[in-house]
Amino acid sequence: MHAFLYSGGSATDLGTFGGANSYAYGINASGQVVGWAENSSGVQRAYLYSGGTITDLGTLGGSISRAFGINATGQIVGTAYNAAEQHRPFLYSGGSMLDLGSFGGTWGRAMSINGSGTVVGVSQNASGNSRAFIYTGGTLQDLGTLGGVESNANKINDNNQIVGGSTNASGQGRAFIFHEGVMTEIPLLAGHTSAYANSINNHGVVVG
Repeated sequence: MHAFLYSGGSATDLGTFGGANSYAYGINASGQVVGWAENSSGVQRAYLYSGGTITDLGTLGGSISRAFGINATGQIVGTAYNAAEQHRPFLYSGGSMLDLGSFGGTWGRAMSINGSGTVVGVSQNASGNSRAFIYTGGTLQDLGTLGGVESNANKINDNNQIVGGSTNASGQGRAFIFHEGVMTEIPLLAGHTSAYANSINNHGVVVG
């Protein structure tokens, strides 16, 4: 599998770092692409593809990294191993990769960043549960749940509206939109028993 950029009616192979596979996950208005690509040892590394060049973004001291989102100014988010080989959410900006912290668990990933540099994603807490987070002003904040123990944030728009999924008090998966401190459940489709929201645009329209 190779990452591609489709533009002007043709697809461009973004290549790899010498390995077999690569994937593309995010693109900004300038056409910069982020994702991950394998090196010659088969190890996944986060990349930025810009101006025809694919660049390895490095890690937080470990072996693996993956990028999932990029904003208009070129700030990138994803997940990377630290020296203890634990997944950590990162923000890549100005040529350096910042560990966004955790809720006491051993893994996390940053999924989306908006134009203001606010980041959302998921991080494990000390109890081993996945929790949606927002990172802004140097602080990692737990967004809570819809009554259950787990949640995951997948996308944030430029109005700071966040979407993702959460368990309710019965342990069922539900889609949510989070705005101004309030997490609101998105209604299920008729005849369905669970839901998850994947993305939201700047008009507040959600898909999942």
